[in-house]
Amino acid sequence: MSVVCFHLLPSAPEHYGFIKNVLIRYGFPGLPVFFVISGYALAASISNAADYPQPHAFLIRRLKRIFFCYWWSLLFVALFIPFLHAVALTFKTHAFILSSPYSLTEWIQVITLTKIFSATSWTLSAAFDPLNGSLWFLAIIVQIYIYVSVCLYFRKYFYLLMFIGFIASLLTYVGPFKDILPYGLFLPDFAQFYVGFTLYWLLKRDFVPKKRLTMYLFSFLLLAIYWFCQFKHYEFRSLIFALAIGYILLVMYKYDLELERFLVVRLFSILGAFSYSLYLLHFPLRILAGSFAKNLIPFWGDLIRPLVVVAVVIILSFIWYLFFEKPSSQINVLKCLASPIDTIAPGINSARRTAFNETSLSKTRLGIRFSTK
Repeated sequence: MSVVCFHLLPSAPEHYGFIKNVLIRYGFPGLPVFFVISGYALAASISNAADYPQPHAFLIRRLKRIFFCYWWSLLFVALFIPFLHAVALTFKTHAFILSSPYSLTEWIQVITLTKIFSATSWTLSAAFDPLNGSLWFLAIIVQIYIYVSVCLYFRKYFYLLMFIGFIASLLTYVGPFKDILPYGLFLPDFAQFYVGFTLYWLLKRDFVPKKRLTMYLFSFLLLAIYWFCQFKHYEFRSLIFALAIGYILLVMYKYDLELERFLVVRLFSILGAFSYSLYLLHFPLRILAGSFAKNLIPFWGDLIRPLVVVAVVIILSFIWYLFFEKPSSQINVLKCLASPIDTIAPGINSARRTAFNETSLSKTRLGIRFSTK
């Protein structure tokens, strides 16, 4: 949510006050959280070797998970939204104008997420402007998955190769090593990913900090947050924040079942279910949602309107999730489009059960706990 607010609400920060300082100004720390979660999820996926008898099976499954929904979003962002915009302009200009921001070669690079290598600096989001600057994260994650798959081919040295990647990533923070890397390579962000990867194996081995160690680590956490606010080096600052997030998850793991009983946690778990769709669409939908909030509810003022923008984007992303991310095949997508009511109603009911059923999340969580006690 901090990333969504960071991207959607930058135009009039003087109206936001405390919300601006907490959610908008510091929304970018959400990206290290994404890397930590991705590293954790990847470690959990490959921990059962039986699921991936061949390394390419892991890669195919990961790429399918990313590109299936991503390509549908491209059709929506590149065709549907511009078409609606062009139709709206015809009422003013009396001319239908539909333009494309890219050439054919550039579109191929966007479709394959290789356009990140056309960046002219390490501000990688610029490589996908004006379409969707947030796509740079997907391009980095795809590269990391490819690297992990290569490491899996040398299964005997898998952990060693992963650790070598971590050390190489650290070198990009302190020396001229980063200057020789091509723009868009995954390596500077790999260390944050490795934090989540390590977190999984610590939890699997029931490593939970003791009281005294917790106190020491808590002191480190406070210092890390201070460093995060002070350092100018973006990658180093992000690594510090990723370590702090990893520590919080490590300490709070034993309270997971208790926390899942709180309604606010259940509501955020619903957001977690369609967070990928929300990430893909929140940036392209900002103009559409902003126009809706400005033209249809102008009497609410500048303080309430941003909340409406965020709410509209979340609702549209949830609907998108039901039709395009949740279906497991192209045929299922077409079936969902053919019967929209039969798709939306069960999706809403499922979200409601997740939020208000007191046992659903606990049962799911108990099924994947590592402790045998």
